[in-house]
Amino acid sequence: MDAGIVYVATGETYREECLASVQSVNQAMPEIPVTVFTDAPLESECIERCEIISDPEYGSPDVIRSLPDSPYDKTIYFDTDIYLDDDISEIYEMLSEFDLGVAIDPLHIDHREGPLPHVPPNFPEFNCGVIAYRTTDRMERFCETWLRLYEYQTDTSADQPSFRDTLYHSELRVVPLPPEYNCLYGVYPGYVRGPVKVFHGRLIDTDDVERLEYDYDTAEIRAQLK
Repeated sequence: MDAGIVYVATGETYREECLASVQSVNQAMPEIPVTVFTDAPLESECIERCEIISDPEYGSPDVIRSLPDSPYDKTIYFDTDIYLDDDISEIYEMLSEFDLGVAIDPLHIDHREGPLPHVPPNFPEFNCGVIAYRTTDRMERFCETWLRLYEYQTDTSADQPSFRDTLYHSELRVVPLPPEYNCLYGVYPGYVRGPVKVFHGRLIDTDDVERLEYDYDTAEIRAQLK
C-alpha cells in the first residue's frame, strides 16, 4: 500500500489514548488507512490493521522495532497523544523526495555521548512523536542502529538522544517538519506561524502512569492556537 499512518500502543492507557487519536485521524483524513502495533487487540472501525507485538517491552523499543514493519510504502508514525486537526497528505508528497521528516524539538538540549563518533552540539534534537518516513532497507538499518544506541544509553528512557546520534551518522535524506505539524502544547515552549495541523499533547487523563501526569483540554488548546 502506498501511504498510511502507524501507531505503537502497548499498555491499557496507551491503547485507550490511541483510540482517541485514531478518531481524530478518521475525521481529518477518512480515506487514510491506519495500522496499530499493540499488545492486545483494539476494536475500532477507524483501524484497518492491528498487529500484535508478541513480547512487548512497554516503551521505546516497541516503537523502534515496529517502524520498519509498516505495511505502507510511505508512513507517518504518530505517538498516541497526537490530535490530527487537518489533512496532511502533503507530507506523503514530500516523501517522494526525502527519506525522513521530523520536527526539531523545542528544547533539543538532551545530548548524550554514545558509541558513535562525536555529534556536533549544533546538530538539533528532533521530536519523535511524529515521524514521516519511507519504508526502505535504509530505514530498517537506521532503526537497528537507533535501537542499539538507545539500549547503550541506559541512563535514560528517552529515545530522542539516540535518534539524534543515529540520524547524524545515517545515510537518510531528512527534512525538518514545521512546528505546525508537531505542535507541542502545554508545558513546552515553542511557536507556530500558520494553522496547526498536528497537536501533540495528552488526550486522556493519565494520572496513574509515571511521567504522564498531565492532560489538557484539547478543544481549548485548539481554539487558542488556530
